[in-house]
Amino acid sequence: VLSRLVPHKQVEDALIVAESVAVVLDYAWGAAQMIHCDIKPDNIMADADGTVKVTDLGLCRSLTLRKGGGADRADEILGTPAYMSPEQACGSDRLDCRSDIYALGATLYHLVTGKMLFEGQSEDETLRCHTGDAQAPDVRTLAPEASDAFALLLEKMLAKHPDHRHRDWKRVLADLSRLRS
Repeated sequence: VLSRLVPHKQVEDALIVAESVAVVLDYAWGAAQMIHCDIKPDNIMADADGTVKVTDLGLCRSLTLRKGGGADRADEILGTPAYMSPEQACGSDRLDCRSDIYALGATLYHLVTGKMLFEGQSEDETLRCHTGDAQAPDVRTLAPEASDAFALLLEKMLAKHPDHRHRDWKRVLADLSRLRS
């Protein structure tokens, strides 16, 4: 499991992992408007040579397939509460790549701090925290080695409203690349 492979205090390793995941999710979004709906550390693996893989596609949705008459699960709330975007937690049928961007931000926060967003809450309370005004502790208080630029990236990825997040994976990848260099 990734959480055992990447030490939580190594911001650089977490950024490499996030960039690898963003590349995969950008491809899926570009090819089929596919969203994963369950990005979290347990669904990201690294093999012996360090290649990062995204696993567990059981909750994926393809907006292209749904428009073509595929099954719609919008009435169900599926995913892992600690990493769910506010719109996913509300059961919205208007999910897009920005929901996975939020989940990757929550994953990146966890990898760097060693703590989930809203850790210590019940699942219901965690969902309320994601959808309400609650803010997670500043990443720099839990991981002092995190830069201001890193904190700003997380703030954008974890914006409560999808319109305040990155518009697409290309923009996430550009910010991750700038941050790494």
